[in-house]
Amino acid sequence: MTKTETVTFTLRAQDAQGNTADDSLTVTIKPLPIQPLNDTRVILQATSSQILSGYQAN
Repeated sequence: MTKTETVTFTLRAQDAQGNTADDSLTVTIKPLPIQPLNDTRVILQATSSQILSGYQAN
């Protein structure tokens, strides 16, 4: 993956009386940064500790 992707997860729940509730969660996925190491053309990929995440509830 070389570009940012957005994925939306949608949940619909229905109880025994027919009441429904909808909710969704949208996640933005960014590729890990890749950077060259010195001039050897060896590529390093970022570690999971370099991934920033956030969650905002409505």
